[in-house]
Amino acid sequence: MTHNSFVLSSPIDNLIPLVPAMSIPYLGWYPFIFLAMAYLCWKDRQLYFRTLLSMNISVAVCYLIYFYFQTTVPRPIVTGHSWDRQMLNWIYGNDKPFNCFPSIHSLYSFLVMRGAWNSKKISLRTKAIFSMCSLTIIIATFMIKQHVIYDAISAILLGETVFILILSSVKFHKRNRSKWYERYSS
Repeated sequence: MTHNSFVLSSPIDNLIPLVPAMSIPYLGWYPFIFLAMAYLCWKDRQLYFRTLLSMNISVAVCYLIYFYFQTTVPRPIVTGHSWDRQMLNWIYGNDKPFNCFPSIHSLYSFLVMRGAWNSKKISLRTKAIFSMCSLTIIIATFMIKQHVIYDAISAILLGETVFILILSSVKFHKRNRSKWYERYSS
């Protein structure tokens, strides 16, 4: 425990090398999420709203967890003046190593990928691109030592649970609505 925060690193995290150049996909998360959600909105509006609702509910759960269970990720000292090391030091200076479990980077990346795969209106090629980008971002969080494996696993489990609950509640609502309509429309 550091500064009243828990460290959740595992032996696997110790095997993952520090790769400062992975700062690019980590920072690329911001435009990726925006563009992917805009694309989802354009191609499949209903799924876009379900994915957005899943994101909002999941991030609210994350903030509850952060309030009651602070975690941190120990960061290595980054030396040198290469562009990738400077970029990583910039990330470290602007994104403090707290509120790591679950990882919002991993959560949103997973939900965008999950939403795309759930759509019948999005091509297989686009689904593959979304998946490659999402997985690269999730892996980048480990390789720049912003998150540990448990942060991503918890984000994926949380995102999947909320996404399934949203889809199930929509199906339940549609089924009950049609029964109600059949009963009272005759």
